[in-house]
Amino acid sequence: MPTGSSPMAEPRDVNSLWIGRNLGPVARACLASFVRHGHHTALYCYDPPSDLPAGVDVADAQSIIPSSRIFRHKKTGSYSLFSNLFRYELQRRNLGLWIDCDVYCVRPITLDSPNIYGWKNPDSINVAVLALPPDSPMIEKLIGLFEMKSPVLPWLGAADHAALQRGGLPERNSALPTCPGAQPDRPRSLTV
Repeated sequence: MPTGSSPMAEPRDVNSLWIGRNLGPVARACLASFVRHGHHTALYCYDPPSDLPAGVDVADAQSIIPSSRIFRHKKTGSYSLFSNLFRYELQRRNLGLWIDCDVYCVRPITLDSPNIYGWKNPDSINVAVLALPPDSPMIEKLIGLFEMKSPVLPWLGAADHAALQRGGLPERNSALPTCPGAQPDRPRSLTV
């Protein structure tokens, strides 16, 4: 258990985002896994998917970030970078724990801590599971990256920085490198 946290009696409310017509079997199973473990599960959507699992509540994504601000990654077409902005805005508004739609819940998340991260491996965190206090200075810095014309991300390795320099800095966040391990067709293994 993280330092400074204590168990809660009830599972935390969880939130996620979906853009598209259908969730598909992986996202559907992952969202249903949180419902099964007692989490109130809200799925923010611009248009509700047709295959929403029972117990998952639809929430209005437009009330968080207008659809006119949605962007896709230039190379991959992924909404991943936009979902980062969305999750940080939810944290700024103190709306609860964020989960990606490809995270499968094997036990309730009952930690009463303002800071919760998913561990990708022993050396790095992953924001697929995230809770931050609304006054965290990290939130403004993360959201600020999306307001920069050509951000240089400190977590990119030397090879990525060199590639960006060779190719010129992108004019929009939609051209930045994405996480190489992201595989939308399989659930992720994370430890909370």
